[in-house]
Amino acid sequence: MKRNSILKTVLSMAIAVSMSATAAVKSVEMSPLTDKINVNSQSVSSDEKLPQILWGADMTVLHANGLKASTQSGSIYDKKGLDFDLKLENSLIQQAESYIKGETPYFRGTLDQVALLNDLVYSDKDLRPVVLQQLSWSKGGDNLVVKGGIDTVADLKGKTIAIMAYGPHIYFLHRVLQSGNLDISDVNIVWTEKLDGDNSPFSALYDNSIDAAFLITPDMLAITEGDNALSGAEVLFSTRQADKFVADVYAVRSDYYEANKDKLEGFVHSYFTAHESVGELVKNKNTRKAEYNKWLKESSQQMLGTPNLIEDMEGLFLDANHTGFAENVSFFTNDRDSRNFDRLSKEINEALFSMKLIKSKNPIAKAEWNWESLRKDLSYADQVVVPKFDKKKISKVVAEMQARGTLEDGQFLREQVFFDVGSAKFVFNQTLHGSIFDKVIDDANSYSGALIIVEGHSDPAHYLISKYKNKVPLKTLKRIRQKARDLSRQRAEEVRSSIIEYAQNVRGVDINETQFEVVGYGIDNPETGVCNGEPCKINLKGQAAKQAYAKNRRANISFTTIEAEVEVSADDFDF
Repeated sequence: MKRNSILKTVLSMAIAVSMSATAAVKSVEMSPLTDKINVNSQSVSSDEKLPQILWGADMTVLHANGLKASTQSGSIYDKKGLDFDLKLENSLIQQAESYIKGETPYFRGTLDQVALLNDLVYSDKDLRPVVLQQLSWSKGGDNLVVKGGIDTVADLKGKTIAIMAYGPHIYFLHRVLQSGNLDISDVNIVWTEKLDGDNSPFSALYDNSIDAAFLITPDMLAITEGDNALSGAEVLFSTRQADKFVADVYAVRSDYYEANKDKLEGFVHSYFTAHESVGELVKNKNTRKAEYNKWLKESSQQMLGTPNLIEDMEGLFLDANHTGFAENVSFFTNDRDSRNFDRLSKEINEALFSMKLIKSKNPIAKAEWNWESLRKDLSYADQVVVPKFDKKKISKVVAEMQARGTLEDGQFLREQVFFDVGSAKFVFNQTLHGSIFDKVIDDANSYSGALIIVEGHSDPAHYLISKYKNKVPLKTLKRIRQKARDLSRQRAEEVRSSIIEYAQNVRGVDINETQFEVVGYGIDNPETGVCNGEPCKINLKGQAAKQAYAKNRRANISFTTIEAEVEVSADDFDF
């Protein structure tokens, strides 16, 4: 998807910024909102102001409103007796102040931004936010961009990262560091005032003192691609892989929720209706071209101030995994969903508290809906699409990469388990493996867009002894090598099955089995190294050598950014 219009603007800015790359980054203080905001609370004076942010899911809200800022006659909202004035407000601070002063009962943000707000207002039970619904997960719209020399999360230790203060990437930051066994204290954080433009993570990345930054996708594209890209800049993480980190929601004041449950149920049902309507429109965009382009044009006008950036709006919409009725039911009620509301909100509270961005881990309230009532008049209420990897394509790509020796490219979050000599049977031990499996399962559901490679390996000691000490024939060596490869694949299969069983029976959560691919390396990629195409003979003897070679009886569990196929344009074939 090309986003020429925004990118031209952004690239122009990038050139200007890069001309003064040595200028110091302008940072802001990041502290709990309780130290930042001090306004008097007031009763809700109007419920017509509905905040929006610049995000693809908010295009569905605009559709429900009749494609205008003010609710149009005959629109989805209008048919429910709702009347809104849509207000684009990307600032958490300004939204929070308007919310407290009663200028609107609604709050629009990510779930971690709701947690920041909750900490601010929790002492006043009327102001506590109640999460009404989930609009989307980010699916490619948010990225961690790094400079050269940073290939894994571990490489971020001691580095300086730019991120917007009170923005949508705070929990994303924490979770990425956690996945790499790092803490916030292991990195230096520079908080910026804005998400894009001047004084943003994007502009900060051109400063020589900044090593990484959390960027929205238009900024990521500008800084990593094209003639004006920053040398060495590349994406380390994206919500295309880490697609269960950034949850977009609507929340409402508790006092308004208690007094207007029927009205709010209509609000939520309207969004589900609009979600289905937009889904049909996008699905049939070629036959409903005029209607589709009008939606993009009006979205561009409302969110970008001009009707001409329709390609950019299309890209923005595709950067989100939009959640309708069925996905909301799972998110709010399914105990087997490891990324459900209760688990995620608890994780976010723990993260923000550890980062000293909230003062108390107060529970975040969620609306108690009659889901059967909300199901009425919806066409796809029971359809939750679980993303699945194309097994055939993935297996082919993985096999080709293994043959070329490039399978480790793009891998991250590596874990390791070990086997007894000659055994393909994996014996689970809670003490040895429990924390590893817990981490893999949590990461699997958090990074559900990433492929998990389970690599089995074998000990080359028997092969080396047979070759160099016993001088066995080449035919025998080939047989030993093949048995080692078969053994290693069996080990990988065992670990994969054990992880899935542990998730289902011990953790009580569902896991996408198609996310796992197994590979048997045999003795071709030992920890002890490869020398001239053969396992290395290490410079150790006796028990020391035995222990060193034993480390090869292992299975590596790695996440990877492998994509079997990507959409390309005709211009991409000019190479």
